[in-house]
Amino acid sequence: MKTKTAWLCAALLAADLPVLAADYSGTFQGDQLTVTLKASAGRYSGTIKMGDKQFPCTGRETDRQLHGTFESEGDQFPFAAALEGDTLTLHSGGSVYTLRKQTTAANPLARPAAANPLAQQPAGAAVPSQAATNGANIIRFRKVAINDQPNMIGGEAFTFLAPVDWEVDGGIVWRAHPTMPASVAMRVRNPKGLEQLENFPTVAFSWGGYLPVTGFPQGSIYLGNEVQPPVRDAIAYLKERHLPRARANVQAKIVQTEALPKLAEAARQAEQAPLLGGPQMVFTAGRVRLEYQLQGRAVEEDLYCVLNSMALPTGNMTIQIADKLCGLRAPKGQLEQAAKLFETMIHSTRVNLQWFSQYSQLVQALTQAQMNQIRAAGELSRYISRTSSEISDMMRQSYEQRQTSQDRINKNWSQYMRGVDEYHDPVAGRPVELPSGYRNAWVSGNGEYIVTDSVNFNPNVELNGTWQKLERTE
Repeated sequence: MKTKTAWLCAALLAADLPVLAADYSGTFQGDQLTVTLKASAGRYSGTIKMGDKQFPCTGRETDRQLHGTFESEGDQFPFAAALEGDTLTLHSGGSVYTLRKQTTAANPLARPAAANPLAQQPAGAAVPSQAATNGANIIRFRKVAINDQPNMIGGEAFTFLAPVDWEVDGGIVWRAHPTMPASVAMRVRNPKGLEQLENFPTVAFSWGGYLPVTGFPQGSIYLGNEVQPPVRDAIAYLKERHLPRARANVQAKIVQTEALPKLAEAARQAEQAPLLGGPQMVFTAGRVRLEYQLQGRAVEEDLYCVLNSMALPTGNMTIQIADKLCGLRAPKGQLEQAAKLFETMIHSTRVNLQWFSQYSQLVQALTQAQMNQIRAAGELSRYISRTSSEISDMMRQSYEQRQTSQDRINKNWSQYMRGVDEYHDPVAGRPVELPSGYRNAWVSGNGEYIVTDSVNFNPNVELNGTWQKLERTE
């Protein structure tokens, strides 16, 4: 009886013990956001900064999370944040941001305390993308969310994996085009080196027919397409049109070209079959390797393109669409090795279903309208405001078909590049492709990945946190 009473008293005392609240005070910084918070009377207040915009915010901790709202142009938007160690994970509008707490500068007059040799690195602490940890070479990836412009569809447009310490510039760009109003112009680069992956916007061209006699000479814009004569194939496009525009600031020398017929066939299969009597689509794909000097060092860059050429059945007009335009750059002699990182970033791209649904509705509306009436972003915004946030079964099926087609193209690229291995990700519940040539791979609960060449490296010990080992698929 005494033992039972003692156990009951201990349980009651334990129930009355307060759970230590997390301290959200301070400044937390990520690639896209900076959050500054200050505690006062059980609540937090501060600002959320994105680019040059700053939003006041308030919140209170409940259920071991900070729940609050921020204000933008008079409207209130909810957010939730969780703190683990020095890592703040913030959720809002379907987007997820990972931020690190910024430490204050050390007082140079203060005597430093002796370092505890047994202390481990805090959970979630950043490590370089390529580092040696206890003799093990590792590469660490994080998930990057690219948000659309707030005055357009807004919210998360797509995500991809990138090395944790690489910088991301650019994102979704909008233009007056009925079938391709949005595209991606973005660079992901190593701030400590010359490696860079650059994605160029998809561009379209029209030529022939009635264009010259209706006031659309060469160089003008017709329904979003640039009026230019057709080029022979994807390699010709890269050499004759893309290179002078994209790399005019360097004295680039073409050292190699390669046609990629399998990639072209994968792109053709990804397109829906044209309607009877519609334009005949001819796909070509190619790679052009450049050499030039950058910051006093020799670099190599591979430019890729898939070109879709269509001869309209009436009007004697040709339309060409240059797609999958990207550049992979690294110091000379290191491009093949760096391609493994680039390939991982490209293949990990996942479009947000909500954004895709509203964008598809917008394209349908624009193709039914007169393009010459939609010349300003403000008018595009009015079309966007009419799109529905509900996702129909047809739109979901279209999204899944698109992702399947993109995966097919990526797989073909993988067979060509041979730079990635496929693993099963138990956290995301789907396959993930990571750089090849490493013995082990790991995934964390917040969607970060690590590949390592060491059989003894364990991020649960070396980096702390919760990591699961990935199994390579056959």
